[in-house]
Amino acid sequence: MGFWPFGGREPVNVESASQVVTAGTHRETLRGKLTLYFKEPQTRSAADRAAERCAQIAGDLLRETAEHEALLGKEAELAAAIAARAPRGLPGLRAIELAALHVVTERSTPSSIPPPISVRPPPSSGAQRARAAGAGAARGSSPGLIGSPPTVIAAALAPLLRDASTRLLLGCLRAHDMIIVRRVAIDPGAADQLAALLPVSEAPPGEFEASRAAELSRWHTVLGSPVISQLRAESCAISAQKARVALGAANIAAGVAGELIDALCRTAFPGLALSSAHIDRYAEQDLNELAAESMARILRHPNSKPLRLALGPLLDAVHGDVDGISRLAKASLGSAH
Repeated sequence: MGFWPFGGREPVNVESASQVVTAGTHRETLRGKLTLYFKEPQTRSAADRAAERCAQIAGDLLRETAEHEALLGKEAELAAAIAARAPRGLPGLRAIELAALHVVTERSTPSSIPPPISVRPPPSSGAQRARAAGAGAARGSSPGLIGSPPTVIAAALAPLLRDASTRLLLGCLRAHDMIIVRRVAIDPGAADQLAALLPVSEAPPGEFEASRAAELSRWHTVLGSPVISQLRAESCAISAQKARVALGAANIAAGVAGELIDALCRTAFPGLALSSAHIDRYAEQDLNELAAESMARILRHPNSKPLRLALGPLLDAVHGDVDGISRLAKASLGSAH
């Protein structure tokens, strides 16, 4: 055990560690988020060493496959393969999770020499940083999560909810820019408008908002922090309600679903006291209409109809995010739920 630089020994309090892994197949470069969940707390240095060793194994597995199509959507299988190759001496693992495996770039000139693997630590790590990046991105969960308590599962899936709320927040701000600032008539069928409205993340899981810090900072300057805070709270509540509906649609027992939502919100939105009553408001009537009315009130729009048109595709994108939560939660809970 190493010495802590401020005196004494290094604290043994790290329960998980993550690495963002980037490696090349024959034609494409793939990126994913690898998270290790330890059976017992580790020192930071030991946890980081374990994550780096497993990230190297993950890179080898990615490079061994010629075509990326054979890998996308296979995160669970890859996580199991990483566990099988884990070297002796690694700290005991409760689970290995691979998430957000997606194509970063397509290499224009095929080469028989694979590029070197690049491994870097994300801005933060832990069980609460397992979100898949982007709506509809391929996601997978380690078999080690199966049968875990709802609070553990929620901690692993919270970044999905965090990024879903960020997607909605950014989309609302972009809709405001189009409708009020630039006075563009919203056409839900216009592909160029749809592309402008729907923010897409290529950031590590759970880091969508951090990756758009400059964009949000500009809006803080234009609208003021109180307005942004109100929009963020509504975006979180709407995303939580859609997640609750998705869990119910997955036939997860109401009590378990409620426990999952409570734990998801605590972990995904640690600085926001999001009450059940706040979330329940979006269950009382048409969510799209109520969301548009709430956003129009906060942004002082005279008419909520244009916002409702803009929110349609945004809420569809968020539905894709929360559908991932429900599928992974159902799989992780096992047949008992």
